[in-house]
Amino acid sequence: MIKNILLELKDLQKESLENKDRQKSIAKVFQNIKSYSINIDPSLDFGELTAEYHRLIKNTIKNHFKSASEQIKQFKKNKNFENCGIVILNTGLNSLPHKLFKNMVKDILDRETITIEFAFIYTQKMQTNGWNMTSVFISEWLGKVPKEIEDIKREFDEIINIKMSEMITKNNSKNVLESQKPISFEINDKIFFWNPGQIKFPWEQN
Repeated sequence: MIKNILLELKDLQKESLENKDRQKSIAKVFQNIKSYSINIDPSLDFGELTAEYHRLIKNTIKNHFKSASEQIKQFKKNKNFENCGIVILNTGLNSLPHKLFKNMVKDILDRETITIEFAFIYTQKMQTNGWNMTSVFISEWLGKVPKEIEDIKREFDEIINIKMSEMITKNNSKNVLESQKPISFEINDKIFFWNPGQIKFPWEQN
C-alpha cells in the first residue's frame, strides 16, 4: 500500500516455451503448417495464426492479472482504496519481446479487467557468451497511473542502473541473471524453435 493505493506484485519467472503443456498447445496452433521446422519467435508475422499464437502467450499474463485481481478484492473487503494496480515483472519469459509484452498488458487493462486500473511493467533480459554480454532493462507505466506514485519508476530505474553497473564491474552477470538460450522441441515430426541470436566474440567482429 502506498498512500491509499494498492499495488499487487507479480513476476513472470518461467519461460513458457519450456512448458510441456504449452509446447503441445503451440504445436496444435501450427499443426497445418507444412514446414518441418518452425520458428516460433512471437515477434514474427504468422498471418492468420498470429492472433491465436499470441493469445496463448497472453493467457500466461492474464493468469497473473486474475490472481492479482482476486487478491486485491480480498484486501478491499476490509479497506477502501483510491486506486488499484499491478506491478508485473518479466524476469523469465525471455522469448517475449518487451513491445509485445507491453501491448498485451495494455490490452488486458483496456478490455479485460475492471479491478486493476494501471500497471507498472518491467522487462529484463541478458545474454552472454562467457566473454561479451548484452542486456535489456525496460520499465514503463501503463493505464491510469496516480500521480502520487509516478516517481516509483524513477527510483526503480536508479536501482536497476546500480545493478547493471555492478554486473559489469564485478563480471557476475551469470550469478544475477539467467542468460537467454535457444529453445527447441519436437512434436508430431515437427521441430519448433526460438533463438535469441548469437553474440560474437571480439575477434569475430568485422
